[in-house]
Amino acid sequence: MSESRRFGRLLSEGISSVARRQRKSMSAVEEEVATMLGYSSHTVEYWRRGHVPPDETHVAALVRFCVRQGRVNREWASTILHHARYGGADRLVDDLVREKADARAGKPRLFLCYLRGVEPDDALALQLARTFSRNHTVFFDQAASGDAAWSRRVMAELNRAEAIVFLLSAAAVASEV
Repeated sequence: MSESRRFGRLLSEGISSVARRQRKSMSAVEEEVATMLGYSSHTVEYWRRGHVPPDETHVAALVRFCVRQGRVNREWASTILHHARYGGADRLVDDLVREKADARAGKPRLFLCYLRGVEPDDALALQLARTFSRNHTVFFDQAASGDAAWSRRVMAELNRAEAIVFLLSAAAVASEV
Protein backbone atom coordinates (compact mmCIF):
# COMPACT_ATOMS: atom_id res chain seq x y z
CA MET A 1 0.00 0.00 0.00
CA SER A 2 1.36 3.42 -0.91
CA GLU A 3 2.27 5.89 1.82
CA SER A 4 -0.45 8.32 0.75
CA ARG A 5 -3.13 5.59 0.83
CA ARG A 6 -1.90 4.56 4.26
CA PHE A 7 -2.15 8.21 5.34
CA GLY A 8 -5.79 8.22 4.17
CA ARG A 9 -6.61 5.05 6.10
CA LEU A 10 -4.99 6.41 9.24
CA LEU A 11 -6.81 9.73 8.92
CA SER A 12 -10.08 7.84 8.56
CA GLU A 13 -9.24 5.87 11.71
CA GLY A 14 -8.52 9.09 13.59
CA ILE A 15 -11.73 10.81 12.49
CA SER A 16 -13.70 7.65 13.24
CA SER A 17 -12.18 7.62 16.72
CA VAL A 18 -13.36 11.18 17.28
CA ALA A 19 -16.84 10.34 15.96
CA ARG A 20 -17.17 7.36 18.31
CA ARG A 21 -15.86 9.27 21.32
CA GLN A 22 -18.14 12.26 20.72
CA ARG A 23 -21.06 10.13 19.49
CA LYS A 24 -21.24 12.02 16.22
CA SER A 25 -21.39 10.92 12.62
CA MET A 26 -18.22 10.83 10.52
CA SER A 27 -19.66 13.57 8.31
CA ALA A 28 -20.27 15.81 11.35
CA VAL A 29 -16.66 15.35 12.45
CA GLU A 30 -15.41 15.98 8.91
CA GLU A 31 -17.42 19.20 8.86
CA GLU A 32 -15.90 20.24 12.20
CA VAL A 33 -12.38 19.58 10.91
CA ALA A 34 -13.12 21.39 7.65
CA THR A 35 -14.44 24.45 9.48
CA MET A 36 -11.41 24.46 11.81
CA LEU A 37 -9.05 24.48 8.81
CA GLY A 38 -11.09 26.77 6.56
CA TYR A 39 -11.96 24.14 3.96
CA SER A 40 -15.05 22.24 2.87
CA SER A 41 -15.87 18.76 4.11
CA HIS A 42 -15.18 17.55 0.55
CA THR A 43 -11.52 18.46 1.05
CA VAL A 44 -11.37 16.39 4.23
CA GLU A 45 -12.94 13.48 2.32
CA TYR A 46 -10.29 13.97 -0.37
CA TRP A 47 -7.56 13.73 2.27
CA ARG A 48 -9.22 10.60 3.69
CA ARG A 49 -8.95 9.00 0.23
CA GLY A 50 -5.18 9.24 0.52
CA HIS A 51 -4.28 12.71 -0.68
CA VAL A 52 -1.91 14.21 1.86
CA PRO A 53 -2.50 17.94 2.45
CA PRO A 54 0.28 19.93 0.78
CA ASP A 55 0.68 22.20 3.82
CA GLU A 56 2.37 20.57 6.83
CA THR A 57 0.41 22.82 9.18
CA HIS A 58 -2.78 21.11 8.01
CA VAL A 59 -1.27 17.69 8.63
CA ALA A 60 -0.28 18.79 12.14
CA ALA A 61 -3.75 20.23 12.78
CA LEU A 62 -5.42 16.99 11.66
CA VAL A 63 -3.20 14.90 13.93
CA ARG A 64 -3.66 17.27 16.89
CA PHE A 65 -7.43 17.19 16.43
CA CYS A 66 -7.59 13.38 16.35
CA VAL A 67 -5.27 12.98 19.34
CA ARG A 68 -7.07 15.59 21.44
CA GLN A 69 -10.64 14.68 20.48
CA GLY A 70 -10.38 10.96 19.78
CA ARG A 71 -8.84 7.85 21.23
CA VAL A 72 -5.76 7.45 19.10
CA ASN A 73 -2.34 6.83 20.60
CA ARG A 74 1.28 7.81 20.18
CA GLU A 75 1.92 5.03 17.66
CA TRP A 76 -0.98 6.21 15.49
CA ALA A 77 0.31 9.80 15.56
CA SER A 78 3.88 8.75 14.72
CA THR A 79 2.72 6.51 11.88
CA ILE A 80 0.40 9.02 10.20
CA LEU A 81 3.06 11.74 10.43
CA HIS A 82 5.60 9.35 8.90
CA HIS A 83 3.29 8.57 5.98
CA ALA A 84 2.68 12.30 5.47
CA ARG A 85 6.46 12.86 5.48
CA TYR A 86 6.03 15.45 8.23
CA GLY A 87 9.26 17.12 9.36
CA GLY A 88 9.62 17.31 13.13
CA ALA A 89 7.22 14.43 13.78
CA ASP A 90 8.94 13.29 16.98
CA ARG A 91 8.66 16.73 18.55
CA LEU A 92 4.97 17.07 17.63
CA VAL A 93 4.20 13.60 19.00
CA ASP A 94 6.07 14.36 22.23
CA ASP A 95 4.12 17.62 22.62
CA LEU A 96 0.80 15.87 22.05
CA VAL A 97 1.58 13.10 24.51
CA ARG A 98 2.64 15.65 27.13
CA GLU A 99 -0.54 17.70 26.54
CA LYS A 100 -2.69 14.62 26.94
CA ALA A 101 -0.93 13.67 30.18
CA ASP A 102 -1.35 17.22 31.50
CA ALA A 103 -5.03 17.21 30.58
CA ARG A 104 -5.53 13.92 32.43
CA ALA A 105 -3.74 15.42 35.42
CA GLY A 106 -6.14 18.38 35.33
CA LYS A 107 -3.45 21.01 34.91
CA PRO A 108 -4.83 24.38 33.79
CA ARG A 109 -3.23 25.92 30.69
CA LEU A 110 -1.26 29.15 31.08
CA PHE A 111 0.04 31.42 28.30
CA LEU A 112 3.10 33.48 29.25
CA CYS A 113 3.44 36.59 27.09
CA TYR A 114 6.71 38.53 27.08
CA LEU A 115 9.20 40.28 24.79
CA ARG A 116 11.81 37.77 23.60
CA GLY A 117 15.47 38.67 23.28
CA VAL A 118 15.40 41.31 26.01
CA GLU A 119 16.61 41.15 29.60
CA PRO A 120 15.20 40.88 32.19
CA ASP A 121 12.21 39.56 30.21
CA ASP A 122 13.88 36.33 28.96
CA ALA A 123 15.27 35.32 32.35
CA LEU A 124 12.06 36.18 34.20
CA ALA A 125 9.90 34.32 31.66
CA LEU A 126 12.03 31.21 32.03
CA GLN A 127 11.94 31.40 35.82
CA LEU A 128 8.16 31.91 35.86
CA ALA A 129 7.61 29.08 33.37
CA ARG A 130 9.59 26.70 35.58
CA THR A 131 7.68 27.77 38.67
CA PHE A 132 4.22 27.71 37.06
CA SER A 133 4.84 24.38 35.32
CA ARG A 134 4.57 22.57 38.64
CA ASN A 135 0.81 23.14 38.62
CA HIS A 136 0.05 24.38 35.08
CA THR A 137 0.70 23.51 31.48
CA VAL A 138 2.74 26.54 30.41
CA PHE A 139 3.24 27.83 26.89
CA PHE A 140 5.80 30.54 26.30
CA ASP A 141 7.39 31.27 23.00
CA GLN A 142 11.15 30.84 23.24
CA ALA A 143 12.09 30.01 19.66
CA ALA A 144 9.68 31.60 17.23
CA SER A 145 10.33 31.31 13.55
CA GLY A 146 7.83 33.99 12.53
CA ASP A 147 6.27 31.84 9.80
CA ALA A 148 2.57 31.06 9.33
CA ALA A 149 2.80 27.73 11.16
CA TRP A 150 4.35 29.46 14.16
CA SER A 151 1.63 32.13 14.15
CA ARG A 152 -1.09 29.47 14.08
CA ARG A 153 0.57 27.58 16.93
CA VAL A 154 0.78 30.72 19.07
CA MET A 155 -2.88 31.53 18.35
CA ALA A 156 -3.95 27.96 19.15
CA GLU A 157 -2.08 28.08 22.46
CA LEU A 158 -3.56 31.47 23.26
CA ASN A 159 -7.08 30.22 22.53
CA ARG A 160 -6.62 27.15 24.71
CA ALA A 161 -5.13 29.05 27.66
CA GLU A 162 -7.19 29.45 30.78
CA ALA A 163 -4.98 32.30 31.99
CA ILE A 164 -2.55 34.74 30.42
CA VAL A 165 0.40 36.29 32.24
CA PHE A 166 1.88 39.42 30.67
CA LEU A 167 5.41 40.58 31.49
CA LEU A 168 5.48 44.31 30.85
CA SER A 169 9.02 45.61 31.18
CA ALA A 170 9.94 49.07 29.92
CA ALA A 171 11.27 47.49 26.69
CA ALA A 172 8.08 45.46 26.21
CA VAL A 173 5.85 48.51 26.68
CA ALA A 174 7.91 50.47 24.15
CA SER A 175 7.87 47.63 21.59
CA GLU A 176 5.36 47.80 18.73
CA VAL A 177 4.89 44.02 19.03
